[in-house]
Amino acid sequence: MKYTKIISLLLLVFALALTACGGGDSADAPEAPAVELGEEMRVEEGGYAFSAPVGYESSVDFIFAELSDPENADTEISLIGTPLEEGMTIDTVYEGFTAEFSGDETVTIGERETVTINGLEGISVTMEGDEEGTTIKGQMIVLGNETQAVFIFGGSNASSWDESVSAEFDAIANSISMFEPALTE
Repeated sequence: MKYTKIISLLLLVFALALTACGGGDSADAPEAPAVELGEEMRVEEGGYAFSAPVGYESSVDFIFAELSDPENADTEISLIGTPLEEGMTIDTVYEGFTAEFSGDETVTIGERETVTINGLEGISVTMEGDEEGTTIKGQMIVLGNETQAVFIFGGSNASSWDESVSAEFDAIANSISMFEPALTE
């Protein structure tokens, strides 16, 4: 995938941040496509559950979940759940994420938005970048409470993002719930 480098960097940034310490409606906006979700998937070690759109492929490894659309190879959505170490908040996770893009002229980060999803407070930000001449659009959301967080990042080529992936991302994010993680040593 053309944007694998961006997603890999984002996952690395999130992991480093943990170890170190959408927009308004418009009357002219097109109506988002209906998204049919499959059964709930539980990521026991990460302490979260979610539902993927029907037709998506998924894999779970420890605290990570990776989703892809076999009909759109340029689409990838990643979720990570983790306890928040002492002194960490969803704000520090967000700040660590955005700091990695400081000075990078190929990535534009949108305005920070506060969100509440299923009773979980969070931060959302849109992104747009260029990778090898292809415009990539995506979104990052960090949700959490005092003790744990779930990070969700999704991206796709701009046309796919606008047509359907953004709505699929929102549906996944709105399906997230959290529970006590079953982390192993």
